[in-house]
Amino acid sequence: MKTQLKSMLLLMGVSSIIFFGCQKSDGFVAPSGHSSAAQTNSDGSATRIPAWMTTTTVTTVSISKTIILKTGTYVGSHSLGDSGIYTMHVRFYDAALDSIHCIVELYPHSGYKIVTGSHCSIVTNLGLWHVIAGSGTGPYTNLQGNGSVVMMAPHEMATGKVWK
Repeated sequence: MKTQLKSMLLLMGVSSIIFFGCQKSDGFVAPSGHSSAAQTNSDGSATRIPAWMTTTTVTTVSISKTIILKTGTYVGSHSLGDSGIYTMHVRFYDAALDSIHCIVELYPHSGYKIVTGSHCSIVTNLGLWHVIAGSGTGPYTNLQGNGSVVMMAPHEMATGKVWK
């Protein structure tokens, strides 16, 4: 089962690199090819674009009993920079140390930075993520978003929506 899951994640990652690799842009691009800043709903709110990301941990360093630093690569939807490297600062909290809070810095190969935060349960391996407002750079400066996380060591799979 684990092998099948890993194979599926790898296939999804490679497929998205092949599919999205030909679409080059320095900006945040909505699926229609127009800037997401120009897309609004009838109520004036921004269009929410589906987003996903799979991380692969390359190194894990324990700084203390409650703090871990992970680094690795990620493959994601075009709205999250397609692919690149990441650092994840993991902090365990609560008395049982079964809940974690993570700050993830994504560095797409195209440049710039996206920062997300997440709250997850070690017991269920599930959690929620959100873009940390005002922490991105370049086309991700005003990026907003949120969604869910499934943890499957050494990977995390995040899905949700992003908008400007």
